Amino acid sequence: MCQSKIGVHRRRDGRKTWVCSEFERLNTWKERVGMYMTQMENLRTWNAGVEKGNLWSATSVKVPGIEVVYGQQQECYAYFDPTSLSSIRTALEDLKAYIDADGPFDGILGYSQGAAIAATLLVQDKIDQPSQLNPLFKCAVFLSGGVPFDPAALRRSEVRFLNPAVDGQRITIPSAHIWGSNDTDFPDTSPRLSKLCMADIRTEIIHGGGHEIPPLKGDFLAEVIHAFRKTIGGSLAGLMHGVMLKRHGHNVRILDRSLTSARTDQAAGMGTGPQGREFFEQHDLFGEPYCFACPGFQFLDRDANIKRTLNLPLNLTSWNVLYYRLRANFDAYESEFCPNPPSASETDGSTVYDLAKRATNVVYADNLVTVEFEDLIGGGEGSVHADLVIAADGSNSSVRNCLLPSTQPTYSGYVAWRGTVPESEASQETRQFFDKRFNAFTMKRGYIVGYAMPGPDGSLNSGDRLLNYVWYFNCPSSSSDFKENMTDIDGRTHRNTLPAGKMRPDIWSKHKAHAAQVLTAPFLELVNKTSEPFISTVNDCTATQASFFDGRLLLVGEALTLLRPHTGMSFNHAAVSCLLLKKVLTGEIDMVQWEREVLQYRERTMLLAIVVGSYFQFGIFGPSFLLGVIKLGFAIFRQQMEKLSWRLQSRL
Repeated sequence: MCQSKIGVHRRRDGRKTWVCSEFERLNTWKERVGMYMTQMENLRTWNAGVEKGNLWSATSVKVPGIEVVYGQQQECYAYFDPTSLSSIRTALEDLKAYIDADGPFDGILGYSQGAAIAATLLVQDKIDQPSQLNPLFKCAVFLSGGVPFDPAALRRSEVRFLNPAVDGQRITIPSAHIWGSNDTDFPDTSPRLSKLCMADIRTEIIHGGGHEIPPLKGDFLAEVIHAFRKTIGGSLAGLMHGVMLKRHGHNVRILDRSLTSARTDQAAGMGTGPQGREFFEQHDLFGEPYCFACPGFQFLDRDANIKRTLNLPLNLTSWNVLYYRLRANFDAYESEFCPNPPSASETDGSTVYDLAKRATNVVYADNLVTVEFEDLIGGGEGSVHADLVIAADGSNSSVRNCLLPSTQPTYSGYVAWRGTVPESEASQETRQFFDKRFNAFTMKRGYIVGYAMPGPDGSLNSGDRLLNYVWYFNCPSSSSDFKENMTDIDGRTHRNTLPAGKMRPDIWSKHKAHAAQVLTAPFLELVNKTSEPFISTVNDCTATQASFFDGRLLLVGEALTLLRPHTGMSFNHAAVSCLLLKKVLTGEIDMVQWEREVLQYRERTMLLAIVVGSYFQFGIFGPSFLLGVIKLGFAIFRQQMEKLSWRLQSRL
């Protein structure tokens, strides 16, 4: 459960009644508020600007049962006089001043007339801040709610109640509406208030009582907590952004097309990069090491001698380790990688990891993005509304296909043969090569790299790890080799990846024979001891923009750019956009600057990966290497000029 700050108003006798709360703290109504929550309307509650005004007797306001609590002659206060323009305005100003002084708060809780003024403030906030990237509250709970006023009319010195039939849905944060089926005093106000809130992110709970705050029993609390939404695409990039948003108090829902949370061994080693490390330093609460340090590269010759070294510190890990670490931080998912996930902090938002949901379309209207999806298990279709969507659904992104249908992955001209060998099964000589450094060996038509990565259970201990290699092999898509290599044991030809366990024995025997002719001994041993090799094509895919729908939908990770793997910067690329988005949320930069910086980093990293791959495959005098260096240099120069221009424009 998320435990966050709550707001209170003090009665004149010093006791407290709640004004603000969040969904997860509804279960403390009784113990924190006790008898004072029995009837919150017309409590003797201190309200700045109201303490000396709007003094009504208990009998002058139709609040059934108030006289039982406070007596017939007891003076009671209302939040405002609904017939007085100045009184309504003062109540709104005082509530906003209180929030500014004592907030921020996660949510607002209002009963009856208090719900009406709270809802009015939410509508006013939507008018003042149409983007709602930093809404005044993240959620609202309305108990026997009154109908809010029209803030625009109040500013015109008119008193008018909002009408859902005329005004539509005006409150766009998650909301819960709780009222009694036997409310004979104000039977129409709660349904009207509910219809003023966004339909797909509101919950209606009707109990058997009247105009009251019901006790919390059975599944009542679970129904209330159910009302939240913020939608994100899956993958490491999606989880990274989800963790960051959660840590900043946002409610996050991830739609993942995978059918299960458990992942098979991806056999994919990865580096984290500087921004990836910065992300974990800021947001990882698990605390245990997730990578190990590598001092740099060493280049081998045919006789396994070290030709030269390059000191370039790296942090090496694996896809599985990152996935389970992010899941532990996102929704406390337990795994052998993270058996004791960290508990949520008091300021964290709520999270849901929604499996078997494949996004099929996105629509933008009324400052909200609607994500339509297909349920891959239950069948049928559904949709959710969100004020921010992070599309992180990979290189074949269905969201990107909706926005930029002409942007599709293209084959770069070479494939990667991949495999892993348990470190314990390698010879001592080979283990020494891969123990500390990242190894590389070049040959005609390609090159191979290898390094140690965490073991199948995430262990970083020497002897428990896996030795991972990637052999880049030039192979035109029109060649007979390409089709032959990508056709599996069942006769199916794969376009992007031939999975582990599906390679034909004759193809693997042929490849091992070729390896014996060209590879240096440490790499040859790894190839020969690989039990389940697989092949991935190396593709390019670059979206022309990263921000859509006025900054309400963002492409990140491989949905934005499919980087060639030579620099191992795909995770870092996602971390850059995540850390920059954090700056947007904290007001350091705007969404325009976010997109500029993301696209600039993307271009530099993409061109650098091409240069590195060309160097290893064709050498320093290869035409593709020389052309890549020129393009990279020109891009860096142009970006510096663009940044200078932006700074000058911002000062004008």
